[in-house]
Amino acid sequence: MRWRGTVLFCVLSVLMTGSQAYAWDSPGHQQIADIAWSKLNQNAKKQIALILGAGDAQFRPTGVGEDKARSAFRKAATFPDFIKEHRGTSYEQEVQSFNDKFHPVNDPLISPTQQTLCKSWHFLDTPIRFTGTPPARAKSNALAALTLARMQLSQLQQTPNPDRRMQAWWLCWIEHVVGDLHQPLHCASSFQTGHGDEGGNLFKLGLNDLVHPDRKMALHSFWDAGIDHAKKSEQALHLPITVDQVTARWNGDGLLPFNSPEATNLDVMSWITKGSELADQKVYSGIAVGGIPDSPYKSAQESLCKRQAVLAGYRLANLLNGMLGN
Repeated sequence: MRWRGTVLFCVLSVLMTGSQAYAWDSPGHQQIADIAWSKLNQNAKKQIALILGAGDAQFRPTGVGEDKARSAFRKAATFPDFIKEHRGTSYEQEVQSFNDKFHPVNDPLISPTQQTLCKSWHFLDTPIRFTGTPPARAKSNALAALTLARMQLSQLQQTPNPDRRMQAWWLCWIEHVVGDLHQPLHCASSFQTGHGDEGGNLFKLGLNDLVHPDRKMALHSFWDAGIDHAKKSEQALHLPITVDQVTARWNGDGLLPFNSPEATNLDVMSWITKGSELADQKVYSGIAVGGIPDSPYKSAQESLCKRQAVLAGYRLANLLNGMLGN
């Protein structure tokens, strides 16, 4: 995410017309991770428990057993957002060194607020709705970050005595970025006005921001809460919305098979291309700057975000089963 923090789910789900959220927000990322957990094989689950047990103390399993590992796995998906707001984790040196890996200081293609704490690792702004020469894309982006994380986790796993602490760092990033790249506005930036809107962060709706009531909500924030909106709609139908119950229900809704070509597609660039298409065709269509999402727009968002959550979870599971499940 271009997540700016974590807020309680009860706050996020107050308004169906949108809320100030922080990426797929923390509950959204945890829902995706839980869906993935439900499709992991036992070897992968065992390895993940060992890996997370060596990570930052705040993100380790709180006990033994699959339920504790599952909970820690969900929480691990939020770590890359956590480090934006909290100093003092056991990875402070890694945060600084890896932040500078892909881009120079003062990169004109990345806003100053995104040039610290690995914030540029959460998105890849594919230019859409532009005229003339395609705008350049920053070299520090989610594709570069996820490619590195996958390579590092796999290489460490193949050593006789893996560095579990660093595996935990990379596992957290894999969980998080896989989720991020299924939020369409982490894959695109509209240049319809002549300048990029930073994945909808500069596209302001006619809704007040819940955290900063004197400001208008960004389109990006509205879509960050899309998974929460889908769950809130189901709650209105008296369906339970605990994370594991939603996982079981969405797995059984027939949205797509776990072994389908789409779910087993681990070509990240194709995810980004599809995400930019969804942004163009679904996110930016039917809404204007200063507008308020109407019922058809909100209903379409909920359906899309529910499917994207399942797709992200399945792809994450297929990826981790391949790296850790053998």
